[in-house]
Amino acid sequence: VKGCLDSKSEVYGFDYCLEWRQKRSTEPEANFQLWPLEVINAWSEAKVLRDNPELARQRRAGGLGTSAVRCQEAPSPVRLLRPFNVERAYPQRAKDQKQEGSVTARLQISGTGSVVGVVIEIETLPGVFSSAVEREARRMVFTPARRDCDNVSSEYHLEVTFSPTI
Repeated sequence: VKGCLDSKSEVYGFDYCLEWRQKRSTEPEANFQLWPLEVINAWSEAKVLRDNPELARQRRAGGLGTSAVRCQEAPSPVRLLRPFNVERAYPQRAKDQKQEGSVTARLQISGTGSVVGVVIEIETLPGVFSSAVEREARRMVFTPARRDCDNVSSEYHLEVTFSPTI
């Protein structure tokens, strides 16, 4: 279900579209959408409110939080799923010349776990390994970091050392 539920989803003064718009305004670069589980939770909560008029009255008055179903998940950092492949990244010309070097980079990880940006911070041989690191880093895959039961963008520190096999 893309976007938010329509205005008919307002139940006893609780508007899920409003909640979605507030989420969107705090993180405009994120691609928010309500997933099927959220829709199920919304309708479950609607039933609870319908069956409990006092709870619905408190919700309208702002006496309770915005959701009867609270996130119980602890925040978690980004986790590596597909690592950097040094063999594939090692430039052939540098191998042939037996060049050694290292690159330190900061990777920007999206909420989907893909690498969306690579910032080279330190390189021992400027221009030799940096483009190879950028190219191979974009092939890496991560489990995204999570906060407040949502996937969030994050950063990952990467250090790569290139050394020819003798």
